[in-house]
Amino acid sequence: MSTIKLSSLQIGDRAVIRGIQADETIRQRMASMGLRAGREACIIRRGRLGGPLHIRIGSISLVVRRKDADQVDVSLLAHREDVNQVDVSLTA
Repeated sequence: MSTIKLSSLQIGDRAVIRGIQADETIRQRMASMGLRAGREACIIRRGRLGGPLHIRIGSISLVVRRKDADQVDVSLLAHREDVNQVDVSLTA
C-alpha cells in the first residue's frame, strides 16, 4: 500500500497513520495528541489558503497545522466518494 501525506487528504477521506517524519519533539507532541502509527484519521475540514486541517482520530477531534500534517505519512482507506456510494446503497 502506498503512502501519502496527511495534508493531501480531502474532506471525508479516511486513512491509517503509517509514520511521522519529524524531529523527536514534534513526534512526541503529535503522539500526545493521538497521532500515532496504526491509528485511523478522518478529515473533517480543511482551512482555506493553506490553513490548518480539522481531523478526527477515534473520538478525538484535532486541528493540525498544515506544515505538521505534511510530516505525517498515511495510507488511504476510503475516499469521500466511496463513503457516499456506501451511504446511497444502504438507503436505497
